[in-house]
Amino acid sequence: MMKANLIFAFCLGALTCLGEEELLPSLTPLAGQEESVFREIGSFQVTKSVVTRLGETTEVNKGELILRVFTDGIDIRLSPEGQDEDFLAFQIYRSGGVFDVDGENLSPGVQAFSDQGEVVRHLVINAKLLTITKFPTSSSDVEIIYATRYER
Repeated sequence: MMKANLIFAFCLGALTCLGEEELLPSLTPLAGQEESVFREIGSFQVTKSVVTRLGETTEVNKGELILRVFTDGIDIRLSPEGQDEDFLAFQIYRSGGVFDVDGENLSPGVQAFSDQGEVVRHLVINAKLLTITKFPTSSSDVEIIYATRYER
């Protein structure tokens, strides 16, 4: 039990480092959840989505999609803005940091996965970027969704 508490504290600490200092006071509980369970760590606006099919890459229009991100330090929940009850859950498996695009700088961040339904998803999130990679189990298609931090 003590080990689980240490892991929870480490993951929650890494997640609270995701935002700038001004983000921390604005942590709010997920609608309909107990106050201490899930906390909002930020919002991200989808900037690009691409599907790779048989070596061909096609851009997919996701519209003006804004994703709200919540965590309890063990799981991450993503929900479209205004639809907090309709979320996609991910399990955190790495919270030591995420390499920036250049592959040289390590930023505080987490990696998580989801295998709900017939789709396996991988999530990478840091203070500025969120990336979801979707792998449908019955298809060779791969979809990658890119989002940047959204300030209201």
